[in-house]
Amino acid sequence: MFALLLCLVAAAAASAQPPKGGGKKPPKPKSTYSPRPASGGSAPRPAPADAGSAGGYNGAGFSAMIRDAVLSPDGQFAAVLGSDNSVRIWRLRDSTVSERIRNSYPLKKLLFHPGGGQLLLLAQGGRLFSYRLGSEDQPRPLDVPAPVRLFGFCADGTRLLTVSGDSTVWIAHPAGQKTPIAAGNKVLSFSFSTDGSRVMLGLEDNRVAVFDTSTGSLMLRANSTDAEAQ
Repeated sequence: MFALLLCLVAAAAASAQPPKGGGKKPPKPKSTYSPRPASGGSAPRPAPADAGSAGGYNGAGFSAMIRDAVLSPDGQFAAVLGSDNSVRIWRLRDSTVSERIRNSYPLKKLLFHPGGGQLLLLAQGGRLFSYRLGSEDQPRPLDVPAPVRLFGFCADGTRLLTVSGDSTVWIAHPAGQKTPIAAGNKVLSFSFSTDGSRVMLGLEDNRVAVFDTSTGSLMLRANSTDAEAQ
């Protein structure tokens, strides 16, 4: 009887022991902490929303989207504006970036001067800037009424037309003088004569008007059925 009692006590003691390995603490979850980069580096940043596929570039070498691109009149250079607000000037003969332009204003449109040595940059707010290729200067603002909506050179580059708002039109000349043009209606388009002495405006009232660019005088106003000479 006593031996049976000892067997029962031993069995009860054995059943009270925790299973093998049951007393160990659960493993700690892996840390999500990322160590700082080595001295001289910088922590990685998330790619911008317009960067495209990771590690990929478009044909102009941007990881951002292309906002505008223009070819120089001589076909030697291409100016490419990215949505990161930088402008790269590509030299086409060897496919290299010869210049990089950064501007503090968000840009939306580019235009080469017919001579090829000057680039106009239109900012989002309507301010117009000029950059001379080969210089290390920042783009300089042009003294024209803002916000500029349309702009362009005549064929020989001696006159620059700007349209601000709906109908404020100016012709800028090389010597610095400006000729106002009384459009009288919202300007939709314009076209210079070859020598730049005349400009025709397409107006929202379904008429066109031709002006002398030196004096600003109206020479002709016409619609689809009749014309009124001045």
